[in-house]
Amino acid sequence: MNQQHTYAVVPNNPDLALAHPAVEECGRRLASFLPEHSTKMVYLINHNPLLAKDAALQLSACGYRVVTLDSMASLAEHLPAVPVNPVLIDAGCRGLDEWMLGEFGKIRTLCQNKPPMVLLSSHAHMELRLKAAHAGIDAFFLKPLDIQALADYLDALSPHQEQAPYRLLLIGNDRQRSAAYADAFHAAGMEVTLILKPLDMFSALGDSRPELVVMDVETPGCGGVDLTALIRQSKTFLDLPIVLLSSQATQQAWRDAIRCGADDLFPRSMAHGELIQAVSVRIERYRALHTLIMRDGLTGLYNHAALQEQAERELTRSMRRGEALTLAMIDLDDFKRINDTYGHPVGDQVLRAAARLLQRRLRNGDVVGRYGGEEFAVLLPVTDASAAARVLDEIRMAFQAIRHKSNDSEFSATFSVGLAQFGKDSRTANAAELFVAADQALYRAKRNGRNRVEIASGDHA
Repeated sequence: MNQQHTYAVVPNNPDLALAHPAVEECGRRLASFLPEHSTKMVYLINHNPLLAKDAALQLSACGYRVVTLDSMASLAEHLPAVPVNPVLIDAGCRGLDEWMLGEFGKIRTLCQNKPPMVLLSSHAHMELRLKAAHAGIDAFFLKPLDIQALADYLDALSPHQEQAPYRLLLIGNDRQRSAAYADAFHAAGMEVTLILKPLDMFSALGDSRPELVVMDVETPGCGGVDLTALIRQSKTFLDLPIVLLSSQATQQAWRDAIRCGADDLFPRSMAHGELIQAVSVRIERYRALHTLIMRDGLTGLYNHAALQEQAERELTRSMRRGEALTLAMIDLDDFKRINDTYGHPVGDQVLRAAARLLQRRLRNGDVVGRYGGEEFAVLLPVTDASAAARVLDEIRMAFQAIRHKSNDSEFSATFSVGLAQFGKDSRTANAAELFVAADQALYRAKRNGRNRVEIASGDHA
């Protein structure tokens, strides 16, 4: 009978337990914190259930939902319902025989779209690789598997995340006209926050985190030129694009707008379609520059400076709303030993694995960054320290279960976590104190044996 198992979906099944206690515990608890938005499904064909469990749990720790099947025939039963998920075929000790080659052809015929197919083999001789290439296999991985290399390959295969909608803050002086602009931007797929009172501007900037501001020059009480100057006084918004609209778009009005810090001034008579195009171009440039300036080159996470900026924003918002905010400081244990023993390229591999795990396991609204060296930081809005501890402890166990490869050897790595909470019941009053408190909790985690989560004193629920 054909057998199918889904790993990281039903890990409470005792059949998924492995011999290693850390991996066993991870297998039991993984699905409870694996966010659906971050999981991508792959199919693993392996007639050996024990080897399938091991590979599946390793890929699960990297953020993949793995469905294991015992034969190519089992996969055929799923098609063409799942036409694009990657298919991993473990050739086992037999290699590729004529029957298996014929099954590849059947799968190709059944699929409306060509699924990526990856062969896993203990042998790498040229004849086998040529057979695989002729059968339409897209990639070849030698066993024992380098799970991180396989995960990197699968990441590259996965379609890019759908681009998030552009975020606009629209400040108007006429309700009907402003609503018409808002409707046009919204119809173009943008998220629009509309305010009609200039005094609401800074709270709206903090809450909506816009990527561009559109405002009327002739705004009662405080004109668009003055509002632009106020925005530019804050270093947080120095690079935020600002576009002004005016009924009198003269050269002098344009010069005044540019002098105060606006990016451009357009006449109100400008067609909505042209304004949408102009706004879109500026937001694309803003996003591209932010990626270059704010992202760490190795991991793709926020860099140190960007983390500090995001912390200030999140604290301001949490303070205004009276909501909890937790900061997690994460440090890889004995990382110098990893670099000294296996080399810096392998150390970089471990850092990328930790970064991938944090990105996949946490929510879209959480802020994840590389604080420096082997240290990461995570801001979890609307989350108290106790809830954050449960989430980070699950991630800690998943990271411990990953096996990293160096030449012919494998090893595991761990990290320690320090948590501090900002909010009405915490002892931190600003971003600097929050980082200090989380760092002290991290130091305590290191001192108490590493590979653990500690909460700052006074932040326990």
